Order: sequence, then C-alpha cells, then structure tokens
Amino acid sequence: MFCSISGEPPQQPVVSKKSGHVYERRLIEKYITENGKDPVTGEELSTDDLLELKTESKSVPPRPPTLSSVPALLSTLQVEWDSLVLESHTLREQYTTTRKELAHALYQVDAAHRVVARLLQERDQAREALANIQANLGVAPAPAAAPSAGDVEMEDSAAAAAAGGLPAADVAKIDERSKTLSALRKKRKVPEGYATAESISSYTAKETLPSFHSPSPPGITDLALSADGQRFLTGGADKHVQIYDRASKQTVATLKGHTKKVNRVAWREAEGRETLGLSAGDKRVRIYHDTGDKGWKLASEIKTHKGEVHGLAVHPAHDYAISASADETWAVHSIEDGSTLVSAGKLDGVDGGFSYTALGVHPDGQILGAGTADGYLRIWDVRTAQHAHSFAPSAGSAGALHTLSFSENGYYVASATAESSIVQLWDLRKLKDIHAIDLGEGYRANAVSFDAAAQFLAVAGTDLRVFANKTWKELDRWEDAAAPLQAVAWGPDGKEIVAAGLDRTVRVYGQRE
Repeated sequence: MFCSISGEPPQQPVVSKKSGHVYERRLIEKYITENGKDPVTGEELSTDDLLELKTESKSVPPRPPTLSSVPALLSTLQVEWDSLVLESHTLREQYTTTRKELAHALYQVDAAHRVVARLLQERDQAREALANIQANLGVAPAPAAAPSAGDVEMEDSAAAAAAGGLPAADVAKIDERSKTLSALRKKRKVPEGYATAESISSYTAKETLPSFHSPSPPGITDLALSADGQRFLTGGADKHVQIYDRASKQTVATLKGHTKKVNRVAWREAEGRETLGLSAGDKRVRIYHDTGDKGWKLASEIKTHKGEVHGLAVHPAHDYAISASADETWAVHSIEDGSTLVSAGKLDGVDGGFSYTALGVHPDGQILGAGTADGYLRIWDVRTAQHAHSFAPSAGSAGALHTLSFSENGYYVASATAESSIVQLWDLRKLKDIHAIDLGEGYRANAVSFDAAAQFLAVAGTDLRVFANKTWKELDRWEDAAAPLQAVAWGPDGKEIVAAGLDRTVRVYGQRE
C-alpha cells in the first residue's frame, strides 16, 4: 500500500470515497486545502470524503531510496568519512593551541624563576653594600667569619646557591670539604723524601711504553695517573679510552663509545669509594667502573652539552664531575647518578668569548678556572655558578687557552695558549699575571701541571720541561719524544713524571733504581 502522491508507504493512510485512491493524511489534506479536488481524478473532494484506514503493520519499513544502491551507500560513507576528517582536524587544531598555551605558561614560569633569582642576587648585593656603608660610618655590622689572609676564598652563601647555583646540601658538602682541605694545606709541609730540584735534574726516561691506542689516527690526547702511580688512564685520537696496569704490564681495558677523539680523562679515587674512570669527548662525559669478573664497563653517560667537551675535572669532594664545552657552558654533575646539578652559560656585557677549551678546579674546590677559545681565563664560583673574575689574554699569547693547572697551595694558576710559546702565571690573590715563561720561538705547550706539593711546574709540548715554583727557573728538559707531547702528570712524592703524546708512547721519567 503506497501513497498516490508520494509513492511511499503512508504513516497515516486514508482513502478517498470517490476515487478509492490511498493517500498520506497530511499530504492529501494539504492538497485539498490548496486545490479542493482529488489529485488523481480531478473530482471535487473535501476532507469529509476521506476515510482513515486502520493498519497494524509489524514489518520493518523499507530503507530509504538513498540507501538502496551501492553508489548511494558509497556516497553516504564518503559523507561520514568527510565528517570524521573534519572532526579530527578540529581536534588537532585544539591540541596545537593547547600545547602553545602550555609552552607559553612554562616560559612565564621560567621567566618568573629568573626574576626571583635576579632579585635574590640584588638583595644580597644590597646587603653587602649596606654592610660596607655601616663599616664606613662606624656602625657594627652583623658578625661574619672573615677568610684568612693569603687563601683564595669565595663567599659562603646558601642564598646565592638558591639563585641559580648548587642545591643547599651540595653547597654545604663543598664548604665542609673546603674547610678541611684548607686547614690541612696550612699545616702541610713538604713530605720527607719528596723530590728536590737536584733529584729532578737527574731524572731520565726509566720506562718507555709504546703502542698505546690505534695507529690510525695515532696519538694519546690525555693521560691521568692513579694516586699510587700504578695505573694509567689514557684517551686517544682513535676515540678509545685505555687503562694500563704497570704491575701486570698490560692494558686491562679498552673502552669504546666516543664518536670523536677523547679530549680529557680523569680518575675518581677516594677512601671508601669505588674507583672510577672518567672521559670527555664529542658532546659527552662517560663514567666507567670496574665490575670485577667482567672488567671495566660504562656506569653512566652524561649528555648535558650541545658542543664538544674540552674540559673535565673531578671535584675534591669526590662526588662531582665538572665539565666545560665549546657550547659556552660549564656544568657540575653528580658522579653517583650522572645528573646535572648546575650549568652556567655565557654572560652579557663581559669581554671575550665563552667557548671553553680547558678546565681546572682549585684545590679547595670552591672555585674553578675555565680557558676560552679566544685566550681568556675565567674564574667561577662552583657553588653559586657566579662569575668571579676574568683574566684577559696576556701580551704574547695567542689562540685558545687549552691547558691550565692550579698550584696545590691555591695561590697560582699556570696556563698556555695554542699559538704561542708562553706559559703564563697568574696570582689569584692579586688577580693579575705575575710571570711569563718564554719557552722559545716555535715551542707549543700542550699541557701544564703543578706537582702535589706546589714545588714544581711541568710543561709538555715539543719536549718535556720542569720549572721551580716561585723562581720559575728551568730545572731540566727531556727531548726524547718522537712527536709532540699532549699530556703530563706527576707521580707520588714527585719521584716520577709521566708524559704521553702523538707517538702513542707513555714515558716515565725518574731516577733509575
């Protein structure tokens, strides 16, 4: 049964008394109102001529014509797919907008932290200025412990650490270690049996160990000597780190993983602590430990820097490694878990660059020195990551300041640049250069190192030379290396000097037994 007007099954069917045709009630009533006649026969027709049909159909109504063919179904599916795509696009736009809002909020939080840090720093500076004014006016300021004369000390301030420096617990640990080391240093005398100027003048190459690292590319780039003088930790141009044991006369480990030459190596040795080896090169600092049966393995890897790491040192507290990079940052890392505790970047309004090429830590551990690619020596407070002083390149120096060493008494820093024959001596108490050692035309100093008693300064480069502290008089030189020396280290009691270079050979100088 179908409506004679729509051709579809009627929802409320009615029949005309005159023509007998079936219609949908709403359609026929509308037609009669407008025309007053039967739509099929044209006869006069009124609503009184319609009879309602009683139907109780239990069958499912047929699908609408739009879904009765395959093309129609495909068209409907296409419409649904377009709706889903539009909805997905809308959701993606909302997600992008939310991410931008979140990034903006995080930037605002970071900016707020920086403002707070700056305000804390300004507050501390204002307090210091107020204390100076009180002193000038004769008003007694709040009592404070004054550093002893002659020592290189930095302000002990946990508040300063909060303004971008190390956590308070680490600051306290460094301060405690510094006090201990400073007290020991003041009481320390040159040990009995320590090397003398006369004994050093009689040193010869008593041990020559060739064939370290690969021949292509050749060269030992850095060397670290264990505290007992029995193990060498070397970094090579071949991207490897090697550990050599003098007792067994063999290389006990060859550690791979760096993607460029190894620039620096260091030992972490402390009573009651695990002995660790550290290396720096490419953009990473790697820490190795002895697993026993399985030998030396990688313990952790630090990837804080975005540029090549040229400086590496273990802090005297033995809990921290400090690195300096060409990316214009230096950073303090936890040796135990490899986390970065603080990182310091370039400063505005300061002469010179901040691309670092060398690093050294003061014996007390409160300050560090970092050499730059344009020859500056920058002194930083390790605890607060605040810049303390900068030494501009001295007359005659040129190129990157690529090696430096603090004297054990904490008074002096020795440094050398890549394109000059000068070793510069700086006085940290007077904050100026005090002497320049001219090594001769064409000489290039690749490494400088003070001994453990601040009696001598070793210089490695075209050859190996040793100078007396304070007088800076040359005591002796050794010219047996077949290629430039890249690293030098002092053995226990100054009785050995160990040097290594591009000929892949480690040479031990001392008195023959």
